[in-house]
Amino acid sequence: MSRDTSESPQRKGTCEACGKLNRSVRYIESGQWLCRTCLRELHPPRPKHLASLKTIENLRASGLVVGEDLPKDEADRLSRVLQIRGHGIAIHQDASLGELQAALRTIRKTITLGVRGESHRNPDGTDRQAIIRRCVSGEELHLIREPNNPYSARAVKVVRLNGEQIGYLPEESLGNDRGIGWCIADNMDRGVKYEARILEITGGYEHKKMRGVILELSYCPY
Repeated sequence: MSRDTSESPQRKGTCEACGKLNRSVRYIESGQWLCRTCLRELHPPRPKHLASLKTIENLRASGLVVGEDLPKDEADRLSRVLQIRGHGIAIHQDASLGELQAALRTIRKTITLGVRGESHRNPDGTDRQAIIRRCVSGEELHLIREPNNPYSARAVKVVRLNGEQIGYLPEESLGNDRGIGWCIADNMDRGVKYEARILEITGGYEHKKMRGVILELSYCPY
């Protein structure tokens, strides 16, 4: 098995195999310092179509049985197997790509967050607070991208199934140009489908008359 010497100690010096001076030499397990040419002769580089030795070690450490001649494509497929198993789904090591894709589509993640702008009026003059008073816990909602919103190109408005708007997703959930946050807007632009429902309606009592809405978003990350 070829060894990966990329992380072994390196220095300038004399190669102890060919004797050439002032070379960039690496220390190997046998106790020698070898130049790059001698290293390549001793440990020929792996063909580009094969998975790296580190990838093979990681797959083996995860309990998969793989050989040293594992192709990259097969390593990618096995990585998906591990990804699916990490979500508690039992799947065979020899599962086909179609079976893997079907399993990935069953994996869903949830996000809980509050609606913002619920105290404002909508462009058509309707009162969002009045609309929220008609909402109920468990109600399904729609998320609609507003890329031309004058305040944020990543705006996502939250509406009832009848089209009544109750607010927007909070800015901290939308991410920014550096990719910070959950980046829901960016995911929606890439085709990720979010299902939204009302988890809880807050406020509406004497000491907190303003009503708020807590959402639960569900989506398939893969």
